[in-house]
Amino acid sequence: MAVTVFTGDDIREQRLGQPIDLAAQTPNLNINETFGNSITNVSIRGLGLNDYAVNNNPAAGIYIDEVYLVSPAMLGFQLFDLERVEVLKGPQGTLYGRNTTAGAMKFISRKPTEEYEGYLSADYGRYDHFILEGALGGKIAQGLTGRVAVQTSQRNDGFQLNRATGGKVGDIDRTAWRGLLNWKPSGALDILLNIHGGVDKSDTLLVKVDNSFTPEDDGIADPYSSAAGNDTELDNENYGVSLTVNLDLSDALTLTSVTGYEDYERSHDEDRDGSALVHLDGLFLNDIEQVSQELRLTYTGQEQYFPIVE
Repeated sequence: MAVTVFTGDDIREQRLGQPIDLAAQTPNLNINETFGNSITNVSIRGLGLNDYAVNNNPAAGIYIDEVYLVSPAMLGFQLFDLERVEVLKGPQGTLYGRNTTAGAMKFISRKPTEEYEGYLSADYGRYDHFILEGALGGKIAQGLTGRVAVQTSQRNDGFQLNRATGGKVGDIDRTAWRGLLNWKPSGALDILLNIHGGVDKSDTLLVKVDNSFTPEDDGIADPYSSAAGNDTELDNENYGVSLTVNLDLSDALTLTSVTGYEDYERSHDEDRDGSALVHLDGLFLNDIEQVSQELRLTYTGQEQYFPIVE
């Protein structure tokens, strides 16, 4: 099996902020935003989905803490406080989750530990881009540990010029959080509760086109400027909870239950005609709700070697 793995340290050192950033570091993985910056499509080894409809199921399975995400609109989440990311190439689904022809991407959060630990980091970059991330966790009671993590990404100086209004476009306003509770009442039972959410109120990037109905863009070759007659912006919110239970039935058998609930609301306002005309303006509203339940029985054994007697 061909697998590419990123640790949490890799993600921080390489400044990987969203799933789309992983494509530049992973062979045979392509991730693009087909609909402004609110629909993310993933292709592995050339197999994938190139569509903007939110009711399509991706050919590559995307999992966050073992919960499968049903819509490409839900794949623009932030990467923060992760233990690792796995990119599994080729058909998946025989061991867990949903059958997918292209492969799978698994995002695994950092679990709570018995020791008290935490961190706080801040980054500042071009266009007044500021990222603040922090986490704190440790023991709460006997057998009970917890961890909370949050990240906010803010950019207050857009890199695109809206020639119709004279304003800048490209602001980022994203905040995500996660809370984990891990209860181990015995050596055979492990229960993990994951509560998470986030908001994205960033700008929708302008489309660069030569509109035949107006001379506004004639002779202008600047790729960092376009026009829009409305305020292009996102207003996306997501909230979810998952419960993962692992029960060791014996030294070789483990029963796993993964229960998930996700609620995603998307508001995407954009101008696709590249001009001040009210021509191809669009407002897309979606309300996505998913409930999932997976039961998995895992057998772990050792290979037996028999000597050849001549």
